[in-house]
Amino acid sequence: MSVIGRLEGKVAVITGAASGIGRQSARRFAAEGASVCVVDLADEADCGIRTLERSVGLYLGIPIQYYARIDLVGFTNLIDAVGGVQLCLQGRMTDPNYRLPGAMEIGIVLPAGCHAYNGDEALAYARIREGVIELPDGTIEQQSDFKRAERQQEVLLALQRELTAGDLFFELPGFLDAVGETVQTDFPRSSAGDLASLLPLITRRDIERVVLGLPDFVE
Repeated sequence: MSVIGRLEGKVAVITGAASGIGRQSARRFAAEGASVCVVDLADEADCGIRTLERSVGLYLGIPIQYYARIDLVGFTNLIDAVGGVQLCLQGRMTDPNYRLPGAMEIGIVLPAGCHAYNGDEALAYARIREGVIELPDGTIEQQSDFKRAERQQEVLLALQRELTAGDLFFELPGFLDAVGETVQTDFPRSSAGDLASLLPLITRRDIERVVLGLPDFVE
């Protein structure tokens, strides 16, 4: 049974979309009718972004004129600028091979429960893909690219809650500086007002999240 078009009218934000599973996800969402916003790490070469623009545009049948890239290291400054984010883990997460940016030590442990996370900790939560989560019943849950994609969405929603629930006035200078260091785009300044019209959608509470998983096979 065909599922083409089941995401018609939906908007998908794909992180790490210039290569690998991110690119495959962007293509899959586009093929199923979603409007796709592609996000990737800043890189000196634009070939990955431009190839992705053409690929997604081909699936959608429309040209994609602009892109936005997010530097995840600078993303830590963005989270710190709003005072951190609140994240809740079902169990203790460990990754003996993860290294915080600029740190000499290797390995990280994130405790179970709800805690305030600074930029480095939130970045670790969003990036870990080879660690495990030890659930309260003793179950060991191996992490993966798919589970990492879900955690990245959780961090983005946590940041959204901080931006919409708190009084950002006194934090605004630092926040804007962090945005300038984190986000790069070729979107023209003269059209910035068009983006402002999307603000009500960004601050809505009923955001629908979709994370791709391993495909089901029918013999």
